[in-house]
Amino acid sequence: MGKITNKRRLKVCTLFFVVLLPVFLGSCGGGSQSEQTWNVTGTTNVYHTTSGTPGEQGPDLFTFTQSGSTLIGKTPQGQSITGTVSDANITFTWVGADSVAYTYTGTIQGGGIMSGTWTATNGQSGTWRSTKSS
Repeated sequence: MGKITNKRRLKVCTLFFVVLLPVFLGSCGGGSQSEQTWNVTGTTNVYHTTSGTPGEQGPDLFTFTQSGSTLIGKTPQGQSITGTVSDANITFTWVGADSVAYTYTGTIQGGGIMSGTWTATNGQSGTWRSTKSS
């Protein structure tokens, strides 16, 4: 075996950085590849807690329709829901019969499972989670 010259070493390193490194990073989720975008269209059981109040309330059956990143839907009482889905993030808002606006933000774990926090314009807040209704 002969000696590896500096010129040959430079060729090997260039090959690695130009060809193999981008392939490796692409397969490991590196680079500019975005997270999976979920579609939450359907009926969802939403459970929530209110800060300062023990226990969990629900399920409330929310109906969602998603088109691209736009989310619309209905609450169990028929109020309109508007929101967005971006990658694994979800935000939606609805206004109750009492004129209080409720905003839910959270993440989508897949399989219809979502969770996060909610706030209301009357000062209340808490956490929420959901499962896909069968």
